[in-house]
Amino acid sequence: KQSSSQMVISVGSLPLIARITGSVTRKQSTRSALALDASVSRDPDVDAAAEQGLAFVWACSLSDGTSSQACRDTSGALLVLSAASTLQVPAGTLPATTDAAYQFTVTVSKVGKSPAAYTLSLTLVAQAIPNVELAVSGEFFRQTDGSIKINANSVFSLTATCSMLAGLQSWSIDPSAALTAPAFSSATAHALLYLGTGSNALVPGASYLITSECTVVGELETATGSAEQMVVVNSPPAGVPCRACFVDGDDAGGCATTGEPVFDLLLVSCDNWADSDGGLLYRFGYQVEGDNTEMLFEWSSSSSLDMRLPSGTITLTAQVKDALGALSSVMTSRVEVGAAAARRRLLFSPSHNSPISSHGSDGGLLPRRLLSESSFNWAGAVDLMATELLAGNLATLNEVASSLILEVDSQARDTTLTPADALEQKEAIFAKLEAAAVAVNTGHALSQGYACTSLNLARTLSADAAHLTPVLVDRLLDHVGLLVGDEHATVASLSPACAASALAVIAHALRATASHNRTA
Repeated sequence: KQSSSQMVISVGSLPLIARITGSVTRKQSTRSALALDASVSRDPDVDAAAEQGLAFVWACSLSDGTSSQACRDTSGALLVLSAASTLQVPAGTLPATTDAAYQFTVTVSKVGKSPAAYTLSLTLVAQAIPNVELAVSGEFFRQTDGSIKINANSVFSLTATCSMLAGLQSWSIDPSAALTAPAFSSATAHALLYLGTGSNALVPGASYLITSECTVVGELETATGSAEQMVVVNSPPAGVPCRACFVDGDDAGGCATTGEPVFDLLLVSCDNWADSDGGLLYRFGYQVEGDNTEMLFEWSSSSSLDMRLPSGTITLTAQVKDALGALSSVMTSRVEVGAAAARRRLLFSPSHNSPISSHGSDGGLLPRRLLSESSFNWAGAVDLMATELLAGNLATLNEVASSLILEVDSQARDTTLTPADALEQKEAIFAKLEAAAVAVNTGHALSQGYACTSLNLARTLSADAAHLTPVLVDRLLDHVGLLVGDEHATVASLSPACAASALAVIAHALRATASHNRTA
């Protein structure tokens, strides 16, 4: 038999980006030449270093509040503008402005794409004043109107240059905010650095006009030039608090917050969240009371997550971020996870009556002797991992593994499991994680998210040296090598957190090896 399927993938193109370097609002003298540079405009579908293939059209207009008309020079003739990426207007060409500023617009176009435009506002005065240029760097998003959008905790800087060396430079912000520590640093005459922290941090949802002025005091008159940058502070996503409920809980149709470890599914959901920038991502996590290990899942576009939790009092976390990286507050809730009468912890002890093999046919650990009918079903839990592995549900497999690792550690701490029993359980868990990683690598499907999650699980699993044998240490190191080595180059890079997890596994392995050598 044969079967086939088809998939149609439509690849769209990104819109053109029109830009003019420098501040979007300027003030200068009619005695100075005007130079505008739109060469920073680009086609996002073309490498930035390559020729962009853009056509440029410049326009200048002046509005009286009710109508707009084309700009005219001092002789009354229409202003002639070039069709290049830069525009030069000689000094004395344009008359000084009165009530309204000149609007210079560049429109960039390219065959097969819609044009894009960018407008700069220019005020001209008759007296000689210094020219001020502003440059922005750091964490920001340039908007089509020339403003920049930041997150409240972004770090960015403004650098101002004055055409007159004798000029005295200063900064101002409207609405007023203290341009001092802790939110601002290095607020020199030439540079303003925003650090995004502290009581005077910019307020999400607000817009601020930052102005740099350069003043030259002469014998007869004082001349001041300025440049402005509008800064829009991004608002974080908004929505109703996330919920955490056991799926099969019997709570009269409400939200059940108690359940069994590993086998009961807990659904964490963040419904009805929205943000003007779109692209919402969600991250969930949990921490067992009394355990310093926090399990954090990767950011995902899914607004809900099914979890299988270890026993204990669990604090669940949920957070939402938008396409620009603005974060909601971390929402928390608590659930109680404990073994029910039919599934309490499985107690292991050497069996004198029925010598049953400690490993099943699939490599999972089987109980030596069930001491109580009300025990946690370890064999069933490992079988659950095997089922998810066979079905290719690797995210669920990792989720179950994380809960089981914490369950082993919890039972080892309260001596329900002996060190030898804990070791056997971790060997069984790792066997499934190991097999999954090999399958992913063989299928050329290794991703950063999967590698990071797997490295974090290996870090947690290897934290206790008493639960590691020399053989397991070698397998763990091979596991890390496979994930970090990226044999088929399918992972662009690993985040610092992922690299830290890999280094932690290596450190745990060295510590366990040293411990084995001391006792050998």
